[in-house]
Amino acid sequence: MCIAYRIHVNNSLIFFAIWHVMKNTSKKLQNTSDRILRFFVITFAMLACSTLVGLSSAYAADVQVTKIHPMPVEDDKVSVAFTLCSNDEYLEMPRITVSSDLQTKILSLKHDLKPGTCIGGTTIAETYDVSTINTSIVPQTDSNLYKQETIVDQKIVSQGMSNDGYLVVKLISEQPREGISMKFNLEFQDVAGNIVEKINYDITALQDNHVVLNLQNMHSSYGTSILTTDELTSDSPVEVNIMLHGIGVPGHEDQWTGPKGEIIMFHVVPEFGAIVMLVLTVSVLSIILISSKFNTLRISNIQS
Repeated sequence: MCIAYRIHVNNSLIFFAIWHVMKNTSKKLQNTSDRILRFFVITFAMLACSTLVGLSSAYAADVQVTKIHPMPVEDDKVSVAFTLCSNDEYLEMPRITVSSDLQTKILSLKHDLKPGTCIGGTTIAETYDVSTINTSIVPQTDSNLYKQETIVDQKIVSQGMSNDGYLVVKLISEQPREGISMKFNLEFQDVAGNIVEKINYDITALQDNHVVLNLQNMHSSYGTSILTTDELTSDSPVEVNIMLHGIGVPGHEDQWTGPKGEIIMFHVVPEFGAIVMLVLTVSVLSIILISSKFNTLRISNIQS
């Protein structure tokens, strides 16, 4: 059975646990090949569990802008340096926003951040006023993560909801394919399934931490949008981030209503590939094999 804990275990502890199990069962497993087989089965099963079950983590940490440098050629762009510190939390591939008076960018870090560590980075931001630049950590809560994902006619259908429960965002996308742009539809609805019009939002899509779509200050007059990413470089999952700015007519921002400043995140994950299914199949067969060996050994011990 695979169990996902909210802690991360060092590899050395894992192998120590495997060694401990083997030591306690060495009296029953006199055959060297049996001990080797058990070692690899346990290791393989744990790797399969970590592949198929994601580990979650909290996002109580801090990110600060450390330096802002003007670009030598473009007056409305600056280089922003930032530092992200995990404090007491383990951050699993954290995401941060860098916002200004002209745009909001979402950055996704490739690596996890262990407790008590910090990491720095830089990005380019568009702004007319550097005092408006700020950073924040994107929280991962049940309210703004995708609620459900299904596959219908080779289309991946995902749904997310705003924190106030009013706005439902439906994303209907193709599966990520290397060398092909991914097309997807956005639908904005209320909880009753009715289309909500005049939605203002930003949208960013990333694959392998590379931006494949970045559109700012978008407006959906009729509550639906059809968008296309750049050509994808792999079959890896695509992360789609939608920042809601409110409901209303452009140019009258002071009259906009509804959720504002919220980020709804989707992970467009392709169907299980052949490698993942092979890992699962071999793992199950290995467990069945070692179980049968245990039963045979126990029966022979009883008869003797």
